[in-house]
Amino acid sequence: MSSPICILESGKCKSTVKVKDMCAEVPGTTYDENIKQCVVKFGAECTLDASDLQCDEHSVCHDKKCKLYAGETCGGSIPCIPTTTCTSGTCTESWLNTKCKQNSSCLPAVSRAMCFKDRCSCEPGFFVRIKTAICTDACDAKDLVNEYTEHPGAYIFAYNLQPVTVDIEKDECLSKCSLLKECVVAVYYFSTQRCFLKNRPATQADPYSRGYDMPIGYVSMFQKKCA
Repeated sequence: MSSPICILESGKCKSTVKVKDMCAEVPGTTYDENIKQCVVKFGAECTLDASDLQCDEHSVCHDKKCKLYAGETCGGSIPCIPTTTCTSGTCTESWLNTKCKQNSSCLPAVSRAMCFKDRCSCEPGFFVRIKTAICTDACDAKDLVNEYTEHPGAYIFAYNLQPVTVDIEKDECLSKCSLLKECVVAVYYFSTQRCFLKNRPATQADPYSRGYDMPIGYVSMFQKKCA
């Protein structure tokens, strides 16, 4: 049942109306039986940019329109968010890891996107947010996922969760990080097969404890992505 709400006049309840009935009177909205509230119809106009409160669980409000998150099925009348393209029926992030020569090649609309070692990426230490394909400086521990962004030649000293692991393959190193919810970054040295698990990204490390200038193929920093 739709709960009634009070229509106030001079601070007093003059009459009541059911939320479901009220939704029917508001163009572009529909009644959601699960949350017992009016929501904007999927694909309709919305007013709160960067909010998913007015759109359904598959989309977010962008430029006053509900648009599909990365990973959602596409191809109909509802567009994908602009950081993705509809590829083979799925909204797919379209800029990460593409070849580049300068930062402006890496979707300037995405804050903290950069051309890193000839590939578009988020700046080292920034998380890739999977649903929206943007860069963010923070991610709740519960939202960390076991997918990784690689920054070749980047590293962090200190902030180790465990003693260094030696004689280990890269994939094993990442698997060790995936098993630990506290692990945010894995730093892997290819030539010596050493694995260091870190509890913070480069942006939260002391400036003297991080660097991005090592040769490609010598060391890489692998940072978990954010849901």
